[in-house]
Amino acid sequence: MRVPFAFALTILMLAVALHPTTTAADEAVPTGSPPEAVDYGRDIAPIFEVYCVACHTADDANGEFVLDSFADLLGGGEHGPAITPGEPDSSRLFLMVAGRIEPVMPPDDMEGPNEAERALLRLWIEQGAKGPEGDPPVRRMPRTPQIERTSNQPLPITAVALAPQQPHLAVARFRSVEIVEVGSEKTLRTLPEQPGKVNDLRFSSDGRRLVVASGVTGAFGQASVYEVASGERIAELVGHRDILYAAALSPDGKTVATAGYDAEVRLWDLASGELLQTLSGHNGAIFDVAFSPDGAVLATASADETVKLWKVSSGERLDTLAQPQGEVWSVAFTPDGERIVAGSADNQFRVWKFVSRERARTNPLVATRFADEAPLVRLTLTADGQRLIVASAAGRLTMFDTASWSQVSDLPDGSDLISDIAVNPAGDRAVVGSMDGTLSWIDLPSGPEAMAAQGTRFADSPQPIEEIYLTVEALAELQEPTGGENQRSEQAMPLPRGAIVQGVLQAGDGDTAAVDWFRFDARRGEVWMIETQAARDGSPLDSVVQVFDAASQPVLRTRLQAVHESYFTFRGKDSTQSNDFRLFDWQAMELNDYLYSAGEVTRLWMYPRGPDSGFNVYPGTGARWTFFDTTPVTHALQEPAYIVRELAPGESPASNGLPVFEIPYLNDDDGSRQIGSDSRLRFVAPSDGSYKIAVRDARGLGGADFKYRLTLRPASPDYRPRVDKITQPIPAGAGREFRVAIVRSDDYPGPVEFEISGLPEGLHATEHVVIEAGQNEAFGVVWADADVPANQTFAPPRVVARAKILGRVVERAAGDLGELKTGPRPQATLRIVPDIDASSSAGDPDDASATEAVAASETATLRIRPGETISAVVHVDRHGNEGEIRLGNEFAGRNMPHGVFVDNIGLSGLLVLPGSDRQQFFITAAPTAALGPRLFHLTAAIEGGITSPPVLLEVVEE
Repeated sequence: MRVPFAFALTILMLAVALHPTTTAADEAVPTGSPPEAVDYGRDIAPIFEVYCVACHTADDANGEFVLDSFADLLGGGEHGPAITPGEPDSSRLFLMVAGRIEPVMPPDDMEGPNEAERALLRLWIEQGAKGPEGDPPVRRMPRTPQIERTSNQPLPITAVALAPQQPHLAVARFRSVEIVEVGSEKTLRTLPEQPGKVNDLRFSSDGRRLVVASGVTGAFGQASVYEVASGERIAELVGHRDILYAAALSPDGKTVATAGYDAEVRLWDLASGELLQTLSGHNGAIFDVAFSPDGAVLATASADETVKLWKVSSGERLDTLAQPQGEVWSVAFTPDGERIVAGSADNQFRVWKFVSRERARTNPLVATRFADEAPLVRLTLTADGQRLIVASAAGRLTMFDTASWSQVSDLPDGSDLISDIAVNPAGDRAVVGSMDGTLSWIDLPSGPEAMAAQGTRFADSPQPIEEIYLTVEALAELQEPTGGENQRSEQAMPLPRGAIVQGVLQAGDGDTAAVDWFRFDARRGEVWMIETQAARDGSPLDSVVQVFDAASQPVLRTRLQAVHESYFTFRGKDSTQSNDFRLFDWQAMELNDYLYSAGEVTRLWMYPRGPDSGFNVYPGTGARWTFFDTTPVTHALQEPAYIVRELAPGESPASNGLPVFEIPYLNDDDGSRQIGSDSRLRFVAPSDGSYKIAVRDARGLGGADFKYRLTLRPASPDYRPRVDKITQPIPAGAGREFRVAIVRSDDYPGPVEFEISGLPEGLHATEHVVIEAGQNEAFGVVWADADVPANQTFAPPRVVARAKILGRVVERAAGDLGELKTGPRPQATLRIVPDIDASSSAGDPDDASATEAVAASETATLRIRPGETISAVVHVDRHGNEGEIRLGNEFAGRNMPHGVFVDNIGLSGLLVLPGSDRQQFFITAAPTAALGPRLFHLTAAIEGGITSPPVLLEVVEE
């Protein structure tokens, strides 16, 4: 199968092709006197095909007149018969074509038959308007403009094939196929011109014959079979109503299977050219066909997102493999006949156990593997069946081991428009054809070399790596070579252990890509930071950094096992949005779950808070974070997304039918959102050895102005704290909220505690405000006693942050709360109290005894278990404000433990109704909520935001 790049690409190739276009109607026009007997199939049908059929088919029958068949032609239209045999001057069709009655056909703005064609049509009617003898012709050519090709750019390569037992390579371009000698690359012969785009090439099992699948879009499909040695065409199989995408010879060379855009499969006897079977059942174009090794079963891959299996002898459908979530573009049987493999537009390939050999049976799915961020357009197996090569629409090539279906190597990238790939019989080389006209060979690692490549993707042992943090006295200041010597991986510039390199990313020159390479040594467990500075200095470089091993193989960072499949609903997401992630089946997801989509990993931070909301992802507000140094990207509506978990070193993936995502050490844009579009990567050496850093532009560009600074330094986990000042007076008997925040350095994950000192008498503050592990902010309260005089001013209280990093306490000054002022009593004050008995009259805001019970218990602690919901009461003392008091929406509970939130707030949020002095509310703890106490408060949207005193909320064990 060769990738169908839709109609637009076919039309493009028609436009750029050098060859002139000749229509069937032109061939039918006589140069002298007409033949004695006009033949409908030879002379008349082509005229109708060129000028009439487009507007008169069963699907689009203008005037209820259909020209799909001769019988339809005789049936006429809404005005009766179109043809009166023997009398052209009484035949409505002829009179309209001749322009003698209205409406003239074709319409005035369309070209109609020329004089010779009209004369031929008239003569046919005079001779009795006789129909075809036997089956009508299928092949027809559209009338298209002749555009002379002016570019010297090679025509796109649309298909390639390697002969199994001969040193022959077949290469297809528009309308042409060449046979090339492997090794010398000499063209041995060019096959006769094809009718249009060639989508598939297949050699017979002995390499002596070649089947070519082609046709004309919207017209017909054609498969031709040639003797390779002579170039002689031995069969021409025409019967499809649209272009072919695939054709294959059975292993015994006796049967040809063809398929294409018309969603039908046809089986032909090669010796006689007889049509044996027409297989119908797909609801979309068929992109690939494959015979089982014994030739008894045919597999077909389709745009309807299925693979179907057919019994060749009878045409019976044996099974439909419906697990793919996108168009299936490639299918193959393993050489031993035990497995079926198919790649699809959902970026995954799937493997089924082949059991439906003689009768209809369910073929169980045994593996699903994510292979790339782009649709998989081609897959092929080595002759020994031990390795699978997968090509993506993004031009990436990946090799998998078929014993475990695990990835063993990233191959050199091809063109972004890979059309086909073929592997030689020895399994050590592959040839790649691309739509940019290039043909390239790549070496395939095999045996120990492939296993060595696999080994570099993982740690040396299945044991977790103990991280080692080092220090260096100073970073060496270096200059990259000016001659571009380090643009090849084997010439990587050596770096000392800690360096800053001033570099320029030069453009590639055809032999070298626009990539700069650097080399450094590291021991197992050492943690290094790799960072670029380019965009921050105004450079046009959009940097990407990646770490490779000494053999220039990508180093694997981790593996993520998908455990739940979903997709984006309602709308897509840009690369910064952190809220409203609406996901299918979100109820099965949990806070802190990792969410993988299109190569980006983020993390669920807050549940949807109603029917018109979605998850917030980390950090909860602002630009979203990514994890494992993946890069933030834009997500489309209905784009696949997965809940994933990190596999431990050496852990085997679960056989759950969902993909495993391999995350390399690679970063485009910093996932912590601290340095913009520059790159930052945290690298933990999986083993002792030499490693390489590749620096490139995300767009593949380069030039003299693409300057950058590359830093390689030991990781030093740290944090930078700050506190927001309180700017409004603190009312007597109420409080004001303040916020503390940190910026984490080098992925420091732990908690940070803030302590406030220097508060005057009568003012109080939340003690020990703590930013939890993995979070970036927390909130506290400064409140005043009810008898504190107004209009007092106090010196700014100081705030100090402390954290334990690598076994030592690191203290940082966070600033101060600003100059504090007191104010008069507000028009309302708040208190949070336990709900004494949610099932009793305590839930009635007008019950006086309930109110007294609540007030008496205001010093109690609220306790909640993970997964539990409890109720509490906010009590309002009104001092003039009798209106509605709003306490917030999804962020109503201030400074609650992560995963604990005010629940069931509705569209209006948490509020106290006018005239009421209390409101019950509900607090829910996620199953993942961490155990321990935490002070929280509520903030009312009155007088600039006044708060309740903080209340202790403790998450306790079951």
